[in-house]
Amino acid sequence: MDFENRLKRELSQGVFKCLLEDCGYRVVPLGIEAVIREIACLDKEAYKYLDFSDAVRFLPDFCVLDQSQKHKFIVEVKYRWDWDGNILKEVSNQVRMFEDIILVIFVGDPPDSKYTPRPSTYVRCCKMYMNEQNQVCAEVKKSKGTDATKTIFVEEEDLSELIWWNLMKLQDHFFDLENTKEEESLVKAIKSISGILKDKDNL
Repeated sequence: MDFENRLKRELSQGVFKCLLEDCGYRVVPLGIEAVIREIACLDKEAYKYLDFSDAVRFLPDFCVLDQSQKHKFIVEVKYRWDWDGNILKEVSNQVRMFEDIILVIFVGDPPDSKYTPRPSTYVRCCKMYMNEQNQVCAEVKKSKGTDATKTIFVEEEDLSELIWWNLMKLQDHFFDLENTKEEESLVKAIKSISGILKDKDNL
């Protein structure tokens, strides 16, 4: 991974980690670069040559524990310049391995962003899981502005029409996030990294 993409990846992960820790969550790094830090300096060919198993390569980014340490969340963080619902397909292998994850997505140029930006304008999430029929599923809102949800089948459907606003807000899954504090913290974080994230390369 080149320097710029690595920087954007680590900034996106860092914003998420700091945001949740600021609200009392415990955030434990899990990803391969956190477990085997030496690979961060390798180019793509050198990384492929090491031939890590899928169990290592597909490690999600974080394990998150709530304040009571009674509930855990396995989390993968992604950044994209603009929104394309097919990003959900990219984590299918992780869902199959870990069965239940929260996908957190940062978007640098949100669709229909003509309104006053809020934290949820730039970062949203969805729960992804395996159902009894061994299908990769995602839970999203039925429509913008409603709390009703629906299940989509990630590998069977064309997700290019999935609307960004139909993903959930962070506090829909991370209940300990305080709305006021979440907004203040995330707005500051987005402002601090916006100059770097305003680039169309994806992570």
